[in-house]
Amino acid sequence: MFLAFALAIAAPQSCEVPAAERTRQLNLGYAAFDSAPAPYGWREVNGRGCTDEAVALLRAYRAANMRRLTAEQALESAFHIGQAYAFADRGAEALQSFRDADATPRPRSGARLSLPMLLSSATTAPRSPGPARVMPRPRTRTRCASASSKAC
Repeated sequence: MFLAFALAIAAPQSCEVPAAERTRQLNLGYAAFDSAPAPYGWREVNGRGCTDEAVALLRAYRAANMRRLTAEQALESAFHIGQAYAFADRGAEALQSFRDADATPRPRSGARLSLPMLLSSATTAPRSPGPARVMPRPRTRTRCASASSKAC
C-alpha cells in the first residue's frame, strides 16, 4: 500500500514521455500498449491533460505497427486518437479523427463502427480527470409491469 502511494506521489507531472519508454511501448503487442500502466501509458498521459503527447504516442504506435495490427486493432487505435481529442474538448480534431477511423479498413467479420456510433460513445464519457475511457451509454428506465412489484 505504501509503495503504491509513493509511486503515485512520484508520478511525473510532465507531459513528456522519455525516449526509452516511447521505444519500449512501440515494441509492445497491441493489448499491452493499449493498457500500458502509469505513468506513461497513452491513457494515463491523456488523463493528465497531455492530449498532444498521448495522440503522438498513439500515432507513432500505429505507424510502427500497422502491418502487424489486426483490422480490429487498427480501427480501435484510430478511434482512440479521436477519443483523446474528444476528452480534451477539441471537437474539430476529434471529428476529423473519428472520420479517419471510420475510413479505416474493416475487420473481416464485417464489423463496422459508423461515425455516429463513434461520436455517440465518445460523448457519453464523464468529463473528469483521470484515464480516458469510454463509458457505456446509460440505460433508460422502463416502467414496471406492476406497481406492486418489489423490483420497481
